Amino acid sequence: MSEPIPLIVSRWIKAPPEKLFAAFKDREELPKWFIPDAAVTLEVRKFEFHKSGSFEFRYHQQGERSVVEGHFTALKAPSELSFTWNWHAPNPLAQHPMHVRFDFRAEKEGTTVIVTHTGIPSSLSCVFQETAWADTLQMLENYLSASLSQEKAE
Repeated sequence: MSEPIPLIVSRWIKAPPEKLFAAFKDREELPKWFIPDAAVTLEVRKFEFHKSGSFEFRYHQQGERSVVEGHFTALKAPSELSFTWNWHAPNPLAQHPMHVRFDFRAEKEGTTVIVTHTGIPSSLSCVFQETAWADTLQMLENYLSASLSQEKAE
């Protein structure tokens, strides 16, 4: 068996680190952006946003359901959060414990978000995860852009 592959995806988003970190806190808001695209829906089945707190998400897409669970391993507002990431069967990544870390670095009137995903078992899975995280960061940017525009209008 080959060594797990580390993956790093980054994106600059025009929002302060505090807003980005806060986007993860709200159980009701997560389904609006913690998805790779609008064709996917997210059901938050469990969400305990504190260090060692656990979560369970069910993603729905084209009649398929995938469940991922984990627990938060670090919450350092507003600069870092990390968690374990474990898919349930029949997902092909089940039985492959993974870890995800988000770093938020303030710069240039915004924030560079760096996602580091470790424990990915194959290059094909790595390509899939890279696309999913890049698309999720786009959804986060869209969500925050709409949120900041709404705040300015009020």
